[in-house]
Amino acid sequence: MPTPAVEECLESIYKLQARGVRVIGARLAEDLGVSATTITELLRRLCRQGLAEIGPERQVGLTDAGLREAESLIRRHRLSERLLTDILGMSWTQAHDEACRLEHAISPEVEKKLAAALSYPTTCPHGNPIPGLSAAGADLTRLSDLREGDAGVVSCIDAEDEEFLEYLQGLGLFPGARVELISRAPFEGPLELRVGETVGYIGRAAAERLLLEEESSVAGAGRSGGGEEGMAASTYNVPAVSCAHCKRVIEEALGSLEGVTSVHVDVDTKQVEVVFDDVRVTEDVLKERLAEEGYPAA
Repeated sequence: MPTPAVEECLESIYKLQARGVRVIGARLAEDLGVSATTITELLRRLCRQGLAEIGPERQVGLTDAGLREAESLIRRHRLSERLLTDILGMSWTQAHDEACRLEHAISPEVEKKLAAALSYPTTCPHGNPIPGLSAAGADLTRLSDLREGDAGVVSCIDAEDEEFLEYLQGLGLFPGARVELISRAPFEGPLELRVGETVGYIGRAAAERLLLEEESSVAGAGRSGGGEEGMAASTYNVPAVSCAHCKRVIEEALGSLEGVTSVHVDVDTKQVEVVFDDVRVTEDVLKERLAEEGYPAA
């Protein structure tokens, strides 16, 4: 059985490959925060166990057995994150580090029970697919690659450290949030964004870590005053949101409305964002449904 250190190395190879990164020892060492000597030893173990192989120009790849093992680890990790956020009410910004401790102790039997208890989620709280539970998704575009005037909905975040996720949360950037690129500063400067009704800025390196499902026609996005059809989003402060149960109730209540395409509830900031594509979904309709469920919007 692989040790936790070997398992972490397997996960790192898998995630870097998923990002389209050429995997070499130095990049693995940087990703895991360990020395070159440690990575060399870990790769020797992986190769001895038939889980990895080193090809031309020292490029590291997973064998079929290594891919299966990595997918199992990623699945247990992302299910653990869902357990922590959906059941225990932990912030999505903190779930990764705790899940790292849990994933190595979960047996295949517990994994099956956990997936069933969570109603077989297809993504982690950061929007990343759970291997074996998610189907092939839509083509995604990095926020850094959007053109001025283009927009999309955040699908997943290619990062896990708490400080960075808290930074994104402060900008309102989380899975389900609608983003429009307003402008790009010259000389690799920051991007100006509209997130919901708020305008903000983000550096290009950070923008590369957010993957969006682009909208086909979004110039002038936001709620159209003339009642035109198109994607729009509204964000509300809902003081009564305090736990994972509140989150589920609101997501189910608003998500059942015809024309609503996504609902994101942030327990920490007590904000609810609703993305919709039907002119019949008005501010009054959304606020009335929240009030009916006992969560009046401020």
